[in-house]
Amino acid sequence: MTRQDDEIVRSVMGIMGIEQLADTPLLSLSGGQQQRTYLAQVLAYRADLLVLDEPTSGLDAGGRERYLRAIDDELHQGASVILATHDIQEEATICQQVMLMARKVVALGAPQKVLTAEALLETLELLLPERNICTFLRQYTVMMISNGMV
Repeated sequence: MTRQDDEIVRSVMGIMGIEQLADTPLLSLSGGQQQRTYLAQVLAYRADLLVLDEPTSGLDAGGRERYLRAIDDELHQGASVILATHDIQEEATICQQVMLMARKVVALGAPQKVLTAEALLETLELLLPERNICTFLRQYTVMMISNGMV
């Protein structure tokens, strides 16, 4: 590794809060620590496009906060992010486009226009009283696209 590579690795480990785990075997880490490590690995590539599948899976609140800050930084540096998730509450705040899917595209557009009760119910393929929607919001897949260039 070059000196620059080493600096990048140390930087992203700090961003994800795992610098103290540098010499720890990956398989001895907890699930959340492993997820932070995988996210740090993605960030170390300094790619223009990040494709993430359930990036907050296994993360505690602190890990999710670090992840969101890191993704926000990537977006401000001009990267684009595509992610698949079942948890929209946090990710929706950083995404400019959202796609709801249920064997087909149910809705596509800005989060404030797409994340409606009707679209979410169609995605869930359920007819629920409105007061029960929150209980089921975390059970569907949402594809979110962010582009730092917009």
